[in-house]
Amino acid sequence: MAYDSAREVCVLFGGLYRQGGMSGETWVWDGLDWVHRSVVGPSPRASHKMVYDSAREVVVLFGGTADTEYFADTWEWDGQRWHQRAVTEPPVRRFHAMAYDSARGVTVVYGGFGGPTPRAALDDTWEWDGNTWTRVAQTGPSLRDGVEMAYDASRSVLVLHGRSRISGNGETWEWDGLAWTNRGVGGVAGLYQEMAYDSARGVIVVSVGRNLWEYDGTSWTQRAAWGGRGGSATFAFAYDSRRGVTVLWESLNPWRTGEWDGAAWSYPLRARPPLMSAPAMVYDAHREVSLLVGNYYNKPQTESWEWDGAGWELRSIGGPSARTGHVLAYDSARHVTTLFGGEDASGVKNGETWEWDGLSWTMVSNAGPSERKFAAMSYDEARGVTVLVGGIGPGFAAGEVWEWDGTSWTQRDWLPLGVRFAQNHSMAFDRLRNVTVLSGSAGWGIFGTWEYDGQTWTQRSTVSRGRSSMIFDERLGAIVAVFGAEMWIWDGATWSAGPSAGISLVEESKAAYDIARQRTVILVRLRSEPIMTVREYGCDCYADCDQSGVLDIMDFLCFLEGFRLGEPKICDCDTSTGAFVCDIFDYLCFQNAFVGGCP
Repeated sequence: MAYDSAREVCVLFGGLYRQGGMSGETWVWDGLDWVHRSVVGPSPRASHKMVYDSAREVVVLFGGTADTEYFADTWEWDGQRWHQRAVTEPPVRRFHAMAYDSARGVTVVYGGFGGPTPRAALDDTWEWDGNTWTRVAQTGPSLRDGVEMAYDASRSVLVLHGRSRISGNGETWEWDGLAWTNRGVGGVAGLYQEMAYDSARGVIVVSVGRNLWEYDGTSWTQRAAWGGRGGSATFAFAYDSRRGVTVLWESLNPWRTGEWDGAAWSYPLRARPPLMSAPAMVYDAHREVSLLVGNYYNKPQTESWEWDGAGWELRSIGGPSARTGHVLAYDSARHVTTLFGGEDASGVKNGETWEWDGLSWTMVSNAGPSERKFAAMSYDEARGVTVLVGGIGPGFAAGEVWEWDGTSWTQRDWLPLGVRFAQNHSMAFDRLRNVTVLSGSAGWGIFGTWEYDGQTWTQRSTVSRGRSSMIFDERLGAIVAVFGAEMWIWDGATWSAGPSAGISLVEESKAAYDIARQRTVILVRLRSEPIMTVREYGCDCYADCDQSGVLDIMDFLCFLEGFRLGEPKICDCDTSTGAFVCDIFDYLCFQNAFVGGCP
């Protein structure tokens, strides 16, 4: 982890997943919450190092390992994307020390494990000037384990600390750009440690296991222990110069983020929903929030959370009994969210209908569809009714179609003969074409993608998008199916691959489209981590029309489609005054934005 002072965020890449495997994800910490940024760049790895080059305003990453593979590649993060800069030097290594010398404008690497024999300890010193790696010292600290390094700006030296393989003691060395100097024994000798420089107080801060030490250039002082669970092999460490705190992140508890201000530890992470099994999520357009409803595995009550794009807020505990496999739909005419069905921990299904008005839950019906779980439900804005299809329940529930008008349920015609959706199907209402789109792959009979106009079901494609969450994307003007990294766009006849949401190892995901902010909100539960987290998909860069993160021909095609449909959010680039106008000046405006690129 490294602190990017230009963008005022800590940048974290990679590491070990709690349940095994390597991460290739990039996250940033702004002092309030973690935000996922990119997975395009370095391959998944751990035991690498990162520093911030303040002269060139990039984060530099070097080395690391993934299982039996060791790396010698150098990457730089500019706040938007990763760029590979070197691939062969220094030799492959992990657990090395790395720090940025701001006076000389170079990144310095010392030691680690690697070289011709991956487990061999190294004692070489290298410098990176942004273009070339150069070996700069033939003598210096002896072979050692658990080495770390930070730049002391007040004394213009790099401070290195680690356990000598000869003496077994923790030694302190300093590098001035010309030679290494041994400052003697100090601190605690440990195999794994993390180090940062606190520029406000002029001290080096070192975490060795849960122990915290500080070095003032003369002596070491032990400070308050970190309150986490792991050793330093599971930590990432960086100093936030804007807020004057050292930030520590613990991978054994992914949302355990601590901050050290020189006197005490604090744990500022915002509240977030607990791990839920088969929850449901929908966007409330009246209150401009995404609503998540579910319950923790062993909690007896349902929790209702709202996401406003900045953070989570717990709005209610209680209302519907604890359940999984329920469904939600937002009634835009009455400004309420409707919940139906689900199953409790003992396997008992129910047929209750509840409504949420933004303040409280009210059970409005216990009559209508039979008890079931894993149905699909969406609100038909053209007819003002909520449509429910299929699910797992008694009899022929998988083929049933019901409608809720806010007062009572009415059973409509069955799905076409031979079509049954028991689970892994989803629905959304296409606001441009005024049809309900249904797609899935679990049940029996004829699967694929179907559309419903309130009278007739018509199969439009044999392709199914099972397990996905379906939403209507206002910006694209189309139905989008989202599951993990996959995004598929439905044009009324075919599914086409959309830009990747950049999420891997997904166990379960839910999605909602935030109309006010023009963003897709994706809630994911990863196979490798016992957490749920939000990823948002969208782009504030106008030229990146398809929101892929890359400017290419697809952005022109996206623009032209928006121009054809006359969608203001896409084609009114010049923001014409008075009556809305979409004309040649918008094309020229988009072309200029494309040439200018994204910040």
